[in-house]
Amino acid sequence: MSDDPVRIEQKGGLVWVTIDNPPVNATSVAVRIGLARAAETIGGMDVAAAVLRCAGRTFVAGGEIREFDAPPVEPHLPDVIEAIEDCRVPWIAAMHGSVFGGGLEIALGCAWRVAVQGTRFALPEVTLGIVPGAGGTQRLPRLVGPCLALEMATGGRPVEADVFLAAGGVDQLLPDLSDTTLQDFAEALEARPTAVRLRPVAARARDWWQAREAGVAAQAGRLDAPLEALRLVARAAEVPFATGQSEERARHLALRASPQSRALRHVFFAERQAARAPVLGEGQPPKLRGVAVIGVTVFADRLADRAHASGLSVCRAGAADDLDLKAGEFDLCIAVPGAPGPERRSMLELLRARAEPGIPVALMTEPAAPLVEPETVAGQEMAAAVLLTEDSETGLLAEIAVQDCARPEAARAALAFARRIGGVAVVANGGDTFISNRLGAKLQQAARAFGIGDLTAQRLEAIWEGLAEDDLARTVGVAYAQSVSAPDIGICRALFGVCVNEGARMVEAGLVAAPGAIDVVAIRSQRFPRWLGGPMYHAERVGLGIVAAWMDRIMAQSPGEWVVSDLLREAAQ
Repeated sequence: MSDDPVRIEQKGGLVWVTIDNPPVNATSVAVRIGLARAAETIGGMDVAAAVLRCAGRTFVAGGEIREFDAPPVEPHLPDVIEAIEDCRVPWIAAMHGSVFGGGLEIALGCAWRVAVQGTRFALPEVTLGIVPGAGGTQRLPRLVGPCLALEMATGGRPVEADVFLAAGGVDQLLPDLSDTTLQDFAEALEARPTAVRLRPVAARARDWWQAREAGVAAQAGRLDAPLEALRLVARAAEVPFATGQSEERARHLALRASPQSRALRHVFFAERQAARAPVLGEGQPPKLRGVAVIGVTVFADRLADRAHASGLSVCRAGAADDLDLKAGEFDLCIAVPGAPGPERRSMLELLRARAEPGIPVALMTEPAAPLVEPETVAGQEMAAAVLLTEDSETGLLAEIAVQDCARPEAARAALAFARRIGGVAVVANGGDTFISNRLGAKLQQAARAFGIGDLTAQRLEAIWEGLAEDDLARTVGVAYAQSVSAPDIGICRALFGVCVNEGARMVEAGLVAAPGAIDVVAIRSQRFPRWLGGPMYHAERVGLGIVAAWMDRIMAQSPGEWVVSDLLREAAQ
Protein backbone atom coordinates (compact mmCIF):
# COMPACT_ATOMS: atom_id res chain seq x y z
CA MET A 1 0.00 0.00 0.00
CA SER A 2 1.30 3.45 -0.92
CA ASP A 3 2.27 5.90 1.80
CA ASP A 4 1.09 8.79 -0.39
CA PRO A 5 -1.87 10.46 1.39
CA VAL A 6 -3.29 11.62 -1.97
CA ARG A 7 -4.25 9.10 -4.63
CA ILE A 8 -5.88 9.55 -8.04
CA GLU A 9 -7.94 7.09 -10.07
CA GLN A 10 -9.58 7.51 -13.49
CA LYS A 11 -12.96 5.91 -14.13
CA GLY A 12 -16.27 6.80 -15.71
CA GLY A 13 -14.91 9.83 -17.56
CA LEU A 14 -13.83 11.43 -14.27
CA VAL A 15 -10.68 11.42 -12.21
CA TRP A 16 -11.16 10.77 -8.50
CA VAL A 17 -8.75 12.46 -6.09
CA THR A 18 -8.85 11.05 -2.57
CA ILE A 19 -7.08 12.52 0.46
CA ASP A 20 -6.42 9.88 3.11
CA ASN A 21 -4.49 11.45 5.97
CA PRO A 22 -6.07 10.34 9.26
CA PRO A 23 -7.40 11.38 11.62
CA VAL A 24 -8.74 14.63 10.07
CA ASN A 25 -7.01 14.81 6.65
CA ALA A 26 -5.02 17.88 7.69
CA THR A 27 -3.06 19.78 5.04
CA SER A 28 0.36 18.44 6.00
CA VAL A 29 3.40 18.83 3.76
CA ALA A 30 2.73 15.37 2.30
CA VAL A 31 -0.88 16.27 1.48
CA ARG A 32 0.16 19.52 -0.19
CA ILE A 33 2.78 17.70 -2.26
CA GLY A 34 0.19 15.10 -3.26
CA LEU A 35 -2.37 17.71 -4.31
CA ALA A 36 0.19 19.70 -6.29
CA ARG A 37 1.23 16.56 -8.18
CA ALA A 38 -2.40 15.63 -8.75
CA ALA A 39 -3.21 19.07 -10.23
CA GLU A 40 -0.25 18.80 -12.60
CA THR A 41 -1.09 15.23 -13.65
CA ILE A 42 -4.82 15.82 -14.09
CA GLY A 43 -4.16 18.88 -16.25
CA GLY A 44 -2.85 16.53 -18.95
CA MET A 45 -5.67 13.96 -18.73
CA ASP A 46 -8.65 13.62 -21.04
CA VAL A 47 -11.44 13.74 -18.44
CA ALA A 48 -14.48 15.94 -17.88
CA ALA A 49 -13.78 16.81 -14.25
CA ALA A 50 -11.82 15.86 -11.15
CA VAL A 51 -13.70 14.93 -7.97
CA LEU A 52 -11.88 15.76 -4.74
CA ARG A 53 -13.03 13.88 -1.67
CA CYS A 54 -11.61 12.54 1.58
CA ALA A 55 -11.48 9.14 3.22
CA GLY A 56 -12.62 8.71 6.81
CA ARG A 57 -15.03 10.71 8.88
CA THR A 58 -14.33 14.17 7.47
CA PHE A 59 -13.18 16.35 4.63
CA VAL A 60 -9.99 18.31 5.28
CA ALA A 61 -10.57 19.74 8.77
CA GLY A 62 -7.69 22.22 8.86
CA GLY A 63 -3.94 22.59 8.73
CA GLU A 64 -1.30 20.49 10.46
CA ILE A 65 -0.99 22.69 13.55
CA ARG A 66 2.22 21.01 14.72
CA GLU A 67 3.93 22.44 11.64
CA PHE A 68 3.16 26.01 12.75
CA ASP A 69 6.18 26.20 15.05
CA ALA A 70 8.56 25.69 12.12
CA PRO A 71 9.16 27.80 8.99
CA PRO A 72 6.64 26.97 6.24
CA VAL A 73 7.71 24.27 3.79
CA GLU A 74 6.93 24.21 0.07
CA PRO A 75 4.62 23.69 -1.65
CA HIS A 76 2.68 26.39 0.17
CA LEU A 77 -1.09 25.94 0.36
CA PRO A 78 -1.93 29.15 -1.56
CA ASP A 79 0.12 27.86 -4.51
CA VAL A 80 -1.53 24.44 -4.35
CA ILE A 81 -5.01 25.99 -4.37
CA GLU A 82 -4.09 28.24 -7.30
CA ALA A 83 -2.92 25.16 -9.22
CA ILE A 84 -6.28 23.50 -8.57
CA GLU A 85 -8.20 26.63 -9.55
CA ASP A 86 -6.17 27.08 -12.78
CA CYS A 87 -6.11 23.38 -13.73
CA ARG A 88 -7.37 22.77 -17.27
CA VAL A 89 -9.70 20.12 -15.84
CA PRO A 90 -12.25 21.66 -13.43
CA TRP A 91 -12.40 20.25 -9.89
CA ILE A 92 -15.45 19.35 -7.79
CA ALA A 93 -15.08 19.42 -4.01
CA ALA A 94 -17.22 16.63 -2.51
CA MET A 95 -17.42 17.38 1.19
CA HIS A 96 -18.59 15.77 4.41
CA GLY A 97 -17.88 16.18 8.12
CA SER A 98 -15.88 19.28 9.03
CA VAL A 99 -14.65 21.55 6.25
CA PHE A 100 -12.44 23.81 8.31
CA GLY A 101 -9.58 26.21 7.69
CA GLY A 102 -7.34 24.99 4.90
CA GLY A 103 -10.03 22.48 3.91
CA LEU A 104 -12.49 25.25 3.17
CA GLU A 105 -9.78 27.23 1.38
CA ILE A 106 -9.11 24.23 -0.87
CA ALA A 107 -12.83 23.89 -1.60
CA LEU A 108 -13.00 27.58 -2.52
CA GLY A 109 -10.38 26.91 -5.18
CA CYS A 110 -12.53 24.22 -6.84
CA ALA A 111 -14.94 25.02 -9.65
CA TRP A 112 -17.94 23.46 -7.87
CA ARG A 113 -18.70 22.47 -4.30
CA VAL A 114 -21.14 19.81 -3.11
CA ALA A 115 -21.74 18.40 0.34
CA VAL A 116 -24.00 16.10 2.30
CA GLN A 117 -26.39 17.22 5.01
CA GLY A 118 -24.61 17.59 8.35
CA THR A 119 -21.43 19.03 6.85
CA ARG A 120 -20.08 22.06 8.73
CA PHE A 121 -17.94 24.89 7.37
CA ALA A 122 -15.60 27.17 9.31
CA LEU A 123 -12.55 29.41 9.29
CA PRO A 124 -11.48 28.70 12.90
CA GLU A 125 -8.00 30.21 12.61
CA VAL A 126 -8.85 33.10 14.98
CA THR A 127 -9.27 30.60 17.81
CA LEU A 128 -5.55 29.85 17.39
CA GLY A 129 -4.57 33.51 17.27
CA ILE A 130 -4.00 33.62 13.52
CA VAL A 131 -5.87 34.47 10.31
CA PRO A 132 -6.40 32.25 7.26
CA GLY A 133 -3.27 31.99 5.16
CA ALA A 134 -4.40 30.52 1.84
CA GLY A 135 -6.99 32.98 0.56
CA GLY A 136 -9.84 32.33 2.99
CA THR A 137 -10.46 36.01 3.75
CA GLN A 138 -10.23 36.88 0.05
CA ARG A 139 -12.20 34.12 -1.70
CA LEU A 140 -14.96 33.59 0.87
CA PRO A 141 -16.49 37.12 0.62
CA ARG A 142 -16.42 36.74 -3.16
CA LEU A 143 -18.48 33.54 -2.85
CA VAL A 144 -20.90 34.08 0.06
CA GLY A 145 -20.78 37.84 0.50
CA PRO A 146 -19.00 39.96 3.11
CA CYS A 147 -21.59 39.50 5.88
CA LEU A 148 -21.25 35.70 6.31
CA ALA A 149 -17.55 35.83 5.42
CA LEU A 150 -16.95 38.33 8.24
CA GLU A 151 -18.92 36.22 10.69
CA MET A 152 -16.91 33.11 9.83
CA ALA A 153 -13.49 34.76 9.64
CA THR A 154 -13.78 36.79 12.85
CA GLY A 155 -15.77 34.37 15.03
CA GLY A 156 -14.41 31.01 13.95
CA ARG A 157 -17.69 29.22 14.66
CA PRO A 158 -18.95 26.51 12.27
CA VAL A 159 -21.78 27.19 9.84
CA GLU A 160 -24.27 24.44 9.05
CA ALA A 161 -24.73 23.13 5.52
CA ASP A 162 -28.18 24.71 4.98
CA VAL A 163 -26.87 28.17 5.89
CA PHE A 164 -23.82 27.78 3.68
CA LEU A 165 -25.97 26.57 0.79
CA ALA A 166 -28.36 29.53 1.11
CA ALA A 167 -25.41 31.93 0.94
CA GLY A 168 -24.04 30.28 -2.20
CA GLY A 169 -21.17 28.47 -0.49
CA VAL A 170 -22.09 25.13 -2.03
CA ASP A 171 -23.78 24.41 -5.33
CA GLN A 172 -25.86 21.50 -4.10
CA LEU A 173 -26.50 19.27 -1.08
CA LEU A 174 -26.40 15.65 -2.16
CA PRO A 175 -27.96 12.62 -0.42
CA ASP A 176 -24.57 10.88 -0.34
CA LEU A 177 -21.11 11.02 -1.90
CA SER A 178 -21.19 7.68 -3.67
CA ASP A 179 -19.55 7.30 -7.05
CA THR A 180 -22.95 7.10 -8.74
CA THR A 181 -24.33 10.25 -7.09
CA LEU A 182 -21.21 12.26 -7.88
CA GLN A 183 -21.12 10.90 -11.45
CA ASP A 184 -24.72 12.06 -11.95
CA PHE A 185 -23.88 15.51 -10.59
CA ALA A 186 -20.84 15.83 -12.86
CA GLU A 187 -22.76 14.76 -15.96
CA ALA A 188 -25.42 17.44 -15.36
CA LEU A 189 -22.89 20.28 -15.13
CA GLU A 190 -22.91 23.08 -17.64
CA ALA A 191 -20.18 25.60 -18.42
CA ARG A 192 -17.33 26.00 -15.96
CA PRO A 193 -18.10 28.94 -13.64
CA THR A 194 -15.82 31.93 -13.15
CA ALA A 195 -13.06 31.16 -10.67
CA VAL A 196 -13.97 32.42 -7.21
CA ARG A 197 -10.91 34.64 -6.98
CA LEU A 198 -12.04 36.55 -10.09
CA ARG A 199 -15.49 37.39 -8.76
CA PRO A 200 -16.32 40.81 -7.24
CA VAL A 201 -17.14 41.42 -3.59
CA ALA A 202 -20.62 42.83 -2.96
CA ALA A 203 -20.32 46.53 -2.09
CA ARG A 204 -21.02 47.78 1.43
CA ALA A 205 -21.08 51.36 2.68
CA ARG A 206 -18.22 52.63 4.82
CA ASP A 207 -20.42 52.95 7.91
CA TRP A 208 -21.41 49.27 7.50
CA TRP A 209 -17.77 48.25 7.85
CA GLN A 210 -17.25 50.64 10.76
CA ALA A 211 -20.20 49.17 12.63
CA ARG A 212 -18.88 45.65 12.07
CA GLU A 213 -15.43 46.68 13.28
CA ALA A 214 -16.87 48.10 16.50
CA GLY A 215 -18.81 44.88 17.12
CA VAL A 216 -15.82 42.63 16.48
CA ALA A 217 -13.59 44.78 18.70
CA ALA A 218 -16.08 44.50 21.56
CA GLN A 219 -16.22 40.72 21.24
CA ALA A 220 -12.49 40.21 20.71
CA GLY A 221 -11.26 41.88 23.87
CA ARG A 222 -7.49 41.41 23.93
CA LEU A 223 -7.47 38.92 21.04
CA ASP A 224 -5.60 40.31 18.04
CA ALA A 225 -6.67 37.91 15.29
CA PRO A 226 -10.40 38.79 14.96
CA LEU A 227 -9.71 42.42 14.05
CA GLU A 228 -6.90 41.36 11.72
CA ALA A 229 -9.35 39.03 9.98
CA LEU A 230 -11.96 41.79 9.67
CA ARG A 231 -9.47 44.15 8.05
CA LEU A 232 -8.44 41.47 5.58
CA VAL A 233 -12.04 40.72 4.58
CA ALA A 234 -12.54 44.47 4.12
CA ARG A 235 -9.44 44.57 1.90
CA ALA A 236 -11.05 41.97 -0.37
CA ALA A 237 -13.56 44.65 -1.33
CA GLU A 238 -10.82 47.23 -1.98
CA VAL A 239 -7.92 45.56 -3.77
CA PRO A 240 -7.33 42.88 -6.42
CA PHE A 241 -7.24 39.29 -5.19
CA ALA A 242 -3.47 38.91 -5.60
CA THR A 243 -2.82 41.94 -3.42
CA GLY A 244 -5.27 40.83 -0.75
CA GLN A 245 -3.92 37.28 -0.64
CA SER A 246 -0.35 38.54 -0.36
CA GLU A 247 -1.33 40.72 2.60
CA GLU A 248 -3.29 37.87 4.18
CA ARG A 249 -0.34 35.48 3.90
CA ALA A 250 2.02 38.01 5.47
CA ARG A 251 -0.31 38.56 8.44
CA HIS A 252 -0.87 34.81 8.83
CA LEU A 253 2.86 34.13 9.10
CA ALA A 254 3.46 37.07 11.43
CA LEU A 255 0.66 36.07 13.80
CA ARG A 256 1.79 32.44 13.75
CA ALA A 257 5.00 33.53 15.50
CA SER A 258 3.24 35.74 18.05
CA PRO A 259 3.16 34.88 21.79
CA GLN A 260 -0.65 35.01 21.72
CA SER A 261 -0.92 32.40 18.98
CA ARG A 262 1.66 30.16 20.66
CA ALA A 263 -0.36 30.32 23.89
CA LEU A 264 -3.64 29.52 22.11
CA ARG A 265 -2.04 26.60 20.27
CA HIS A 266 -0.81 25.29 23.62
CA VAL A 267 -4.39 25.35 24.91
CA PHE A 268 -5.62 23.61 21.74
CA PHE A 269 -3.31 20.67 22.34
CA ALA A 270 -3.76 20.75 26.13
CA GLU A 271 -7.53 20.30 25.76
CA ARG A 272 -6.94 17.16 23.74
CA GLN A 273 -4.21 15.80 25.98
CA ALA A 274 -6.21 16.45 29.18
CA ALA A 275 -8.67 13.70 28.30
CA ARG A 276 -5.89 11.11 28.04
CA ALA A 277 -4.73 9.41 31.20
CA PRO A 278 -3.30 5.99 32.17
CA VAL A 279 -6.37 5.35 34.35
CA LEU A 280 -8.45 5.06 31.16
CA GLY A 281 -6.48 2.06 29.92
CA GLU A 282 -5.66 1.36 26.29
CA GLY A 283 -9.13 1.21 24.74
CA GLN A 284 -11.10 3.94 23.00
CA PRO A 285 -14.21 5.60 24.48
CA PRO A 286 -17.30 3.67 23.32
CA LYS A 287 -19.93 4.92 20.92
CA LEU A 288 -22.87 5.56 23.20
CA ARG A 289 -26.41 4.75 22.16
CA GLY A 290 -28.47 5.03 25.32
CA VAL A 291 -28.06 6.31 28.86
CA ALA A 292 -30.11 6.22 32.05
CA VAL A 293 -30.28 9.45 34.04
CA ILE A 294 -31.32 9.04 37.67
CA GLY A 295 -32.04 11.87 40.07
CA VAL A 296 -34.71 14.28 41.26
CA THR A 297 -32.77 17.53 40.85
CA VAL A 298 -33.07 20.25 38.21
CA PHE A 299 -29.48 19.41 37.28
CA ALA A 300 -30.56 15.84 36.46
CA ASP A 301 -33.29 17.24 34.20
CA ARG A 302 -30.74 19.42 32.38
CA LEU A 303 -28.42 16.45 31.90
CA ALA A 304 -31.24 14.36 30.44
CA ASP A 305 -32.14 17.20 28.08
CA ARG A 306 -28.52 17.55 26.96
CA ALA A 307 -28.24 13.81 26.39
CA HIS A 308 -31.44 13.78 24.32
CA ALA A 309 -30.34 16.81 22.29
CA SER A 310 -27.08 15.03 21.47
CA GLY A 311 -29.03 12.18 19.86
CA LEU A 312 -28.80 9.65 22.68
CA SER A 313 -31.69 7.47 23.77
CA VAL A 314 -32.50 8.55 27.34
CA CYS A 315 -34.24 6.65 30.12
CA ARG A 316 -35.18 9.15 32.85
CA ALA A 317 -35.89 8.04 36.41
CA GLY A 318 -36.42 10.00 39.59
CA ALA A 319 -34.74 7.46 41.83
CA ALA A 320 -32.78 4.25 41.42
CA ASP A 321 -35.75 2.11 42.48
CA ASP A 322 -37.74 3.34 39.49
CA LEU A 323 -36.02 0.91 37.14
CA ASP A 324 -33.80 -2.14 37.06
CA LEU A 325 -30.36 -1.36 35.65
CA LYS A 326 -29.38 -4.35 33.56
CA ALA A 327 -26.06 -4.64 31.77
CA GLY A 328 -26.53 -4.29 28.00
CA GLU A 329 -29.66 -2.15 28.19
CA PHE A 330 -27.74 1.08 28.84
CA ASP A 331 -24.24 2.11 27.84
CA LEU A 332 -23.99 4.31 30.94
CA CYS A 333 -26.01 5.05 34.05
CA ILE A 334 -25.71 8.66 35.18
CA ALA A 335 -26.58 9.13 38.83
CA VAL A 336 -27.24 12.66 40.12
CA PRO A 337 -27.62 12.10 43.86
CA GLY A 338 -27.90 15.72 44.99
CA ALA A 339 -26.27 17.23 48.05
CA PRO A 340 -24.43 15.06 50.58
CA GLY A 341 -26.75 13.59 53.18
CA PRO A 342 -29.50 10.96 53.55
CA GLU A 343 -30.80 11.43 49.97
CA ARG A 344 -27.40 10.75 48.46
CA ARG A 345 -26.75 7.75 50.71
CA SER A 346 -30.18 6.34 49.87
CA MET A 347 -29.57 6.59 46.14
CA LEU A 348 -26.16 4.94 46.44
CA GLU A 349 -27.64 2.07 48.46
CA LEU A 350 -30.39 1.58 45.87
CA LEU A 351 -27.85 1.60 43.06
CA ARG A 352 -25.88 -1.10 44.83
CA ALA A 353 -29.01 -3.22 45.13
CA ARG A 354 -30.49 -2.68 41.67
CA ALA A 355 -27.59 -2.12 39.25
CA GLU A 356 -25.95 -5.18 37.77
CA PRO A 357 -22.17 -5.20 38.36
CA GLY A 358 -21.33 -4.83 34.68
CA ILE A 359 -23.13 -1.56 34.00
CA PRO A 360 -20.96 1.58 34.04
CA VAL A 361 -22.20 4.13 36.57
CA ALA A 362 -21.00 7.73 36.81
CA LEU A 363 -21.91 10.17 39.55
CA MET A 364 -22.41 13.66 38.13
CA THR A 365 -22.39 16.75 40.32
CA GLU A 366 -22.60 20.51 40.01
CA PRO A 367 -19.92 23.05 40.96
CA ALA A 368 -18.80 23.15 44.61
CA ALA A 369 -20.02 19.58 45.18
CA PRO A 370 -17.49 17.29 46.89
CA LEU A 371 -16.31 14.01 45.49
CA VAL A 372 -18.11 10.92 46.75
CA GLU A 373 -16.05 9.12 49.36
CA PRO A 374 -13.73 6.51 47.76
CA GLU A 375 -15.24 3.72 49.92
CA THR A 376 -18.70 4.46 48.55
CA VAL A 377 -17.41 4.60 44.98
CA ALA A 378 -15.67 1.26 45.48
CA GLY A 379 -18.87 -0.27 46.82
CA GLN A 380 -20.78 0.93 43.80
CA GLU A 381 -18.11 0.07 41.24
CA MET A 382 -18.63 3.56 39.89
CA ALA A 383 -16.99 4.64 36.66
CA ALA A 384 -16.02 8.01 38.05
CA ALA A 385 -17.26 11.09 39.74
CA VAL A 386 -17.90 13.79 37.14
CA LEU A 387 -18.14 17.52 37.82
CA LEU A 388 -19.87 19.51 35.09
CA THR A 389 -19.20 23.25 35.13
CA GLU A 390 -20.86 25.46 32.54
CA ASP A 391 -19.99 29.09 32.00
CA SER A 392 -21.58 31.35 29.40
CA GLU A 393 -18.13 32.68 28.52
CA THR A 394 -15.95 29.57 28.67
CA GLY A 395 -18.34 26.73 27.84
CA LEU A 396 -18.83 23.29 29.41
CA LEU A 397 -16.05 21.67 31.45
CA ALA A 398 -16.28 18.02 32.51
CA GLU A 399 -13.84 16.96 35.22
CA ILE A 400 -13.73 13.18 35.45
CA ALA A 401 -12.17 11.93 38.69
CA VAL A 402 -11.39 8.25 38.23
CA GLN A 403 -10.90 6.40 41.51
CA ASP A 404 -8.68 3.33 41.89
CA CYS A 405 -11.74 1.08 42.06
CA ALA A 406 -13.06 2.15 38.65
CA ARG A 407 -12.90 -0.21 35.70
CA PRO A 408 -11.14 1.52 32.76
CA GLU A 409 -13.94 0.69 30.33
CA ALA A 410 -16.46 2.29 32.68
CA ALA A 411 -14.37 5.45 33.01
CA ARG A 412 -14.13 5.60 29.22
CA ALA A 413 -17.94 5.53 29.02
CA ALA A 414 -18.09 8.59 31.30
CA LEU A 415 -15.57 10.34 29.04
CA ALA A 416 -17.62 9.47 25.95
CA PHE A 417 -20.71 11.03 27.52
CA ALA A 418 -18.88 14.22 28.50
CA ARG A 419 -17.69 14.64 24.92
CA ARG A 420 -21.08 13.73 23.46
CA ILE A 421 -22.82 16.60 25.26
CA GLY A 422 -20.17 19.06 24.10
CA GLY A 423 -17.91 19.23 27.13
CA VAL A 424 -14.15 19.65 27.21
CA ALA A 425 -13.04 16.75 29.39
CA VAL A 426 -10.21 16.63 31.91
CA VAL A 427 -9.42 13.24 33.39
CA ALA A 428 -7.96 13.15 36.91
CA ASN A 429 -6.43 10.19 38.72
CA GLY A 430 -8.68 10.07 41.78
CA GLY A 431 -8.17 12.74 44.40
CA ASP A 432 -10.31 13.95 47.29
CA THR A 433 -11.70 16.99 45.50
CA PHE A 434 -12.14 18.29 41.98
CA ILE A 435 -9.35 20.34 40.39
CA SER A 436 -11.53 23.41 39.86
CA ASN A 437 -12.79 23.32 43.44
CA ARG A 438 -9.23 23.00 44.75
CA LEU A 439 -7.97 25.90 42.64
CA GLY A 440 -10.97 28.00 43.58
CA ALA A 441 -10.58 27.32 47.28
CA LYS A 442 -6.91 28.35 47.29
CA LEU A 443 -7.63 31.53 45.36
CA GLN A 444 -10.43 32.40 47.78
CA GLN A 445 -8.07 31.73 50.70
CA ALA A 446 -5.55 34.14 49.21
CA ALA A 447 -8.23 36.75 48.57
CA ARG A 448 -9.31 36.58 52.21
CA ALA A 449 -5.70 37.01 53.32
CA PHE A 450 -5.55 40.28 51.38
CA GLY A 451 -9.02 41.35 52.47
CA ILE A 452 -10.40 41.76 48.94
CA GLY A 453 -13.62 39.79 49.43
CA ASP A 454 -15.19 36.95 47.47
CA LEU A 455 -13.72 36.17 44.07
CA THR A 456 -16.69 36.42 41.73
CA ALA A 457 -16.18 35.71 38.04
CA GLN A 458 -15.94 39.44 37.39
CA ARG A 459 -13.42 39.91 40.20
CA LEU A 460 -11.27 37.09 38.87
CA GLU A 461 -11.36 38.65 35.41
CA ALA A 462 -10.17 41.95 36.87
CA ILE A 463 -7.27 40.22 38.65
CA TRP A 464 -6.16 38.38 35.53
CA GLU A 465 -6.56 41.60 33.52
CA GLY A 466 -4.21 43.29 35.96
CA LEU A 467 -1.77 40.42 35.53
CA ALA A 468 -1.97 40.77 31.73
CA GLU A 469 -1.32 44.51 31.88
CA ASP A 470 1.62 43.85 34.19
CA ASP A 471 2.95 41.29 31.73
CA LEU A 472 2.69 43.85 28.93
CA ALA A 473 4.51 46.41 31.05
CA ARG A 474 7.34 44.00 31.84
CA THR A 475 7.80 42.64 28.32
CA VAL A 476 7.24 45.77 26.23
CA GLY A 477 8.36 48.38 28.73
CA VAL A 478 5.16 50.41 28.84
CA ALA A 479 3.64 51.88 31.97
CA TYR A 480 1.29 49.66 33.95
CA ALA A 481 -2.25 51.02 33.51
CA GLN A 482 -4.12 49.58 36.48
CA SER A 483 -7.74 48.63 35.87
CA VAL A 484 -10.16 50.63 38.01
CA SER A 485 -11.71 47.44 39.42
CA ALA A 486 -8.48 45.48 39.84
CA PRO A 487 -6.53 45.10 43.08
CA ASP A 488 -2.97 46.40 43.13
CA ILE A 489 -0.52 44.56 40.94
CA GLY A 490 1.17 42.89 43.90
CA ILE A 491 -2.08 41.13 44.77
CA CYS A 492 -2.58 40.10 41.13
CA ARG A 493 0.88 38.57 41.09
CA ALA A 494 0.38 36.84 44.45
CA LEU A 495 -2.90 35.21 43.37
CA PHE A 496 -1.25 34.06 40.17
CA GLY A 497 1.53 32.52 42.25
CA VAL A 498 -1.07 30.71 44.36
CA CYS A 499 -2.77 29.33 41.24
CA VAL A 500 0.52 28.09 39.79
CA ASN A 501 1.65 26.65 43.11
CA GLU A 502 -1.55 24.67 43.63
CA GLY A 503 -1.48 23.47 40.02
CA ALA A 504 2.11 22.28 40.46
CA ARG A 505 1.19 20.43 43.66
CA MET A 506 -1.57 18.55 41.81
CA VAL A 507 0.82 17.61 39.01
CA GLU A 508 3.42 16.45 41.54
CA ALA A 509 0.80 14.34 43.33
CA GLY A 510 -0.03 12.57 40.06
CA LEU A 511 -3.58 13.90 40.00
CA VAL A 512 -3.18 14.81 36.31
CA ALA A 513 -0.84 13.48 33.67
CA ALA A 514 0.47 16.87 32.50
CA PRO A 515 0.44 20.56 33.56
CA GLY A 516 -1.71 21.40 30.54
CA ALA A 517 -4.70 19.82 32.29
CA ILE A 518 -4.41 22.46 35.02
CA ASP A 519 -4.36 25.15 32.32
CA VAL A 520 -7.58 23.81 30.81
CA VAL A 521 -9.40 23.74 34.15
CA ALA A 522 -8.16 27.21 35.17
CA ILE A 523 -9.29 28.72 31.86
CA ARG A 524 -12.75 27.17 32.04
CA SER A 525 -13.46 27.43 35.77
CA GLN A 526 -11.35 30.35 37.04
CA ARG A 527 -11.68 32.68 34.01
CA PHE A 528 -7.91 32.65 33.38
CA PRO A 529 -7.32 34.23 29.94
CA ARG A 530 -7.13 31.61 27.22
CA TRP A 531 -4.80 33.82 25.22
CA LEU A 532 -2.23 33.65 28.04
CA GLY A 533 -2.19 29.86 27.68
CA GLY A 534 -3.25 29.00 31.23
CA PRO A 535 -1.36 29.58 34.50
CA MET A 536 1.15 26.75 34.12
CA TYR A 537 2.07 27.78 30.58
CA HIS A 538 2.23 31.47 31.47
CA ALA A 539 4.42 30.74 34.50
CA GLU A 540 7.04 29.18 32.24
CA ARG A 541 6.93 32.26 30.04
CA VAL A 542 7.22 34.68 32.98
CA GLY A 543 9.92 32.61 34.65
CA LEU A 544 9.41 30.21 37.54
CA GLY A 545 11.89 32.10 39.71
CA ILE A 546 9.82 35.28 39.32
CA VAL A 547 6.57 33.41 40.11
CA ALA A 548 8.21 31.89 43.20
CA ALA A 549 9.02 35.41 44.39
CA TRP A 550 5.39 36.42 43.83
CA MET A 551 4.30 33.43 45.93
CA ASP A 552 6.49 34.75 48.72
CA ARG A 553 4.16 37.72 49.17
CA ILE A 554 1.13 35.61 50.06
CA MET A 555 3.27 33.50 52.35
CA ALA A 556 4.33 36.65 54.18
CA GLN A 557 0.74 37.89 54.26
CA SER A 558 -0.59 34.70 55.92
CA PRO A 559 2.38 32.69 57.22
CA GLY A 560 2.00 29.01 58.01
CA GLU A 561 -1.04 28.52 55.75
CA TRP A 562 0.70 27.44 52.56
CA VAL A 563 2.52 24.37 51.26
CA VAL A 564 4.96 25.30 48.51
CA SER A 565 5.32 22.98 45.52
CA ASP A 566 8.67 21.40 44.68
CA LEU A 567 8.55 23.27 41.36
CA LEU A 568 8.48 26.73 42.95
CA ARG A 569 10.73 25.76 45.86
CA GLU A 570 13.46 24.67 43.42
CA ALA A 571 12.94 27.77 41.27
CA ALA A 572 13.40 29.99 44.31
CA GLN A 573 16.79 28.47 45.16
